Amino acid sequence: MILTIGEATAVKIAPDGSDSPRDSSRLYFFMLAVAKQKFQKPEWTAEDKANYRHRQGLKMADLLENSADAVHSPRGQAVADCIRETASPENIYFSTEQVNFQTGELFDGFGVLTEAVSSRLCPSYQARMSKRARKMVGEALARVKANPDERLRFITLTMPNLEVSYELTIKVLDAAIVLLKKREWFKRNFSGAVQSMETTIGEAEHFHSHLHILGFSKWIVWKELGEQWTSCVGEACRRFDVPFIVRTAHERLVVDVRLVVSKSRDSRQTIGFEDAIQECCKYIVKGSDWEKVPLEKLCDIERVLRGRKMIRTFGQCAASSSVKAEITDFSGSDTHIYTTDITDGSQAKQAQKLKVETLVETGTRLIMSGRRDEWLLILQRKMRERRDFRRKQLLEMYPMAVFWTLDGKSFRNYTTDGDAVDVVVDNVVSIGDFRGKKVELSS
Repeated sequence: MILTIGEATAVKIAPDGSDSPRDSSRLYFFMLAVAKQKFQKPEWTAEDKANYRHRQGLKMADLLENSADAVHSPRGQAVADCIRETASPENIYFSTEQVNFQTGELFDGFGVLTEAVSSRLCPSYQARMSKRARKMVGEALARVKANPDERLRFITLTMPNLEVSYELTIKVLDAAIVLLKKREWFKRNFSGAVQSMETTIGEAEHFHSHLHILGFSKWIVWKELGEQWTSCVGEACRRFDVPFIVRTAHERLVVDVRLVVSKSRDSRQTIGFEDAIQECCKYIVKGSDWEKVPLEKLCDIERVLRGRKMIRTFGQCAASSSVKAEITDFSGSDTHIYTTDITDGSQAKQAQKLKVETLVETGTRLIMSGRRDEWLLILQRKMRERRDFRRKQLLEMYPMAVFWTLDGKSFRNYTTDGDAVDVVVDNVVSIGDFRGKKVELSS
């Protein structure tokens, strides 16, 4: 009998010269098990994920630094330094026996102790914002009281290749979606939804941006949606004096409508609920796509994305005015100081704006004056202070967890009797090594 699995071929002959089905069967299952083990996708540990985040951060910092050198951008250089410090081995941790407060289950986690900059180009910041967005989208969809004729749908609205700058492409896209949401057709069909933007880098280094809309709507006619969206994009292009050319056979921009179900079996017509959330909240640009961006454009993209709200809600998905007020008051609390008139005490409290220089602004100022060495010392000191504070937070939140940083150190150890001791263990590279060392510490 001849058995073939992939490129492997085996022949099993019985002692009498005939084929042996029984022995061949054993060999077949043995080779099948080997083949499955060979092609099975390995499961990443928390340490593997932490190392991947470290490599991605260093790669992004190098790309941005090269871009800053090419266009002489002090701010780009400061952001690159912050991203590199965020991705440093002493700032990225992985852990065991953290507790999920909702389910009570133990899990292995990883992350960064602190972030030096809130930049869309920083992988750690992007990952945190993606996680935050998933929670926000879930809460927004829960606010909707859908009518009997409405279903949850996932819609993709594409843009033509405008062959203009990334900043102008985003302006046209924003204007087009505003025009669409103001139309009676859209108001009549959508009761509440969440929108997000995604960008891919195509051939000839062109930016291809498109919108995702996840929300409750009535039955959507694909042709009508395409006509409405094409009209809105055309009007937005005329506002910014951008050439508008549709290169499709039906002379409409490409749109996609899929029904959201619990678990999808046909990706062309439906999409699973978790997949729709993930698609709506993933990174604005995939990490591998940043390498396709010309160096002279990367700093400009970082500037355009600075402070941009990537997830927007409208209709019944939008937060109430009271919630918005609370968020506004809280967000401005660190930039205002309240004082009273000490002369007669008759005047009420007044909010006086207090300008606070951010870490990136400090770096930009020092780099412009030729004091980059001084800037790097300040950055390292600030990050060290933040890491010390974050370590204390993690130990209070997860008292029974064990944490390591990628530089081979642990900032919590346990003795054999269960008592916690704050120590630093050098050269810890695996959980097994750590378990061996904690016995020595307890003796």
